[in-house]
Amino acid sequence: MASGGELHLALRAGFDPARVYFHGNARSEDELREALEAGVGHVVLDSFDDIERLERVASEHDRRQQVLLRVTPGVSGDTHEAISTGQADSKFGFSLEEAGEAIARLASGGRLDLVGLHCHIGSQLLELEPFRAAVKAIAGLGEFPVYNLGGGLGVAYTAAERAPSTADYVEAVVDAAHQWLGADKRLLLEPGRALVANSTVTLYTVQTVKRNVSTWVAVDGGMSDNLRPMLYGAVYEGGDRRPAAGGGHRALPPGRQAL
Repeated sequence: MASGGELHLALRAGFDPARVYFHGNARSEDELREALEAGVGHVVLDSFDDIERLERVASEHDRRQQVLLRVTPGVSGDTHEAISTGQADSKFGFSLEEAGEAIARLASGGRLDLVGLHCHIGSQLLELEPFRAAVKAIAGLGEFPVYNLGGGLGVAYTAAERAPSTADYVEAVVDAAHQWLGADKRLLLEPGRALVANSTVTLYTVQTVKRNVSTWVAVDGGMSDNLRPMLYGAVYEGGDRRPAAGGGHRALPPGRQAL
């Protein structure tokens, strides 16, 4: 989770705080304080400011806190620039050069125990090679017991797209971890949309059709329920769900989603 609000909801839902990995690139000192008071298991550090804030809060509470360091590995996949997070020019994490300095700083003493690294190179990735390259890139930072290798595996939103299976993705990441990070590591993954995108459809109804220079089809939905086309240039294919003769509905074309 990546904010005090998400942490609050998880705790209200009865989630064990010891299993929480508290992320975020702009958490306030109050949010970090709430995390430590709740007994969050791990905090993922995103910047040198983050280190300073968490050190202060840990000192206030006279406790040690296990942390992971988020690293930007200099690897980017083929996706929209707004959801690409592994390149050097990213608002998330430490560059490889900065990560070495941060690791040395955390090893020099204080109340933060560095137990692992985190990286996430982007979302809606349809190729496996960038995931392998990211693992190789962070391997040079040293050996740790825990690695959160992020997620970002894409799904097919149109018939022209092909996404690797979840099994192939896991195999690729685990094989890369065995090759570059060594055995007996705890690996964490953040599968995201790869788990849930195909669980439902978004069902819109056409309300108005206008024809002037272009043909405009207006539906009863938009940015309030699907921001991705406007923010990330996402493309979807619509399926026909009009009532069929004799009752029922026409089936969606294979691999397509109702819009």
